[in-house]
Amino acid sequence: LLAMLGTLYLLAARNPRRYSGVIAVAIAGRTLGALAFAALAINRTDLWGLWILAACDLTFGLAHAGFWWPIRR
Repeated sequence: LLAMLGTLYLLAARNPRRYSGVIAVAIAGRTLGALAFAALAINRTDLWGLWILAACDLTFGLAHAGFWWPIRR
C-alpha cells in the first residue's frame, strides 16, 4: 500500500499538471485525516499523541495545497 502511494506521489511530483487529481486527493485526504485524529483526541486526554499526528497531517495537507495552488492550471 505504501509503495503504491509513494509511486503516485512520485508521478505527481514529476508532472503535477497531468496528475493534479492525485494532488487534490492527497490534499483532501491529509486534511480529513487531521480532522479525524482531532475528533478522536478532542475528549480523550489519554490520546494526546493524536494531536501531534493531526498537526502533521494538517501541515502536509496545507503544504500540498500551497505548492500546488500556483501551478494547478
